[in-house]
Amino acid sequence: MSTPLTPEEDSSAEEERSGFQSEDFFGHQPSPRNQLPDPEPLVINLTRCVIEVLAGARELDQLARWVTDDVYRHLLNQKHKSGICR
Repeated sequence: MSTPLTPEEDSSAEEERSGFQSEDFFGHQPSPRNQLPDPEPLVINLTRCVIEVLAGARELDQLARWVTDDVYRHLLNQKHKSGICR
């Protein structure tokens, strides 16, 4: 009798059988610039949201997934300096 495979062993065995490598599919995939979406709508909305955060009309946590840690900390410091913190 064979021992059951762990989920990790089972998925890697399946990848070997199918030829599918998850790192190839989910890893870094460079794209030509002409295949990327227009960044303008995202930049406009993000800018509006940052202004709302600095004005105290929006919670900074709502932007956390869209900005780097450095930008988040900078915005948090700006809110503290301006006295807008809730």
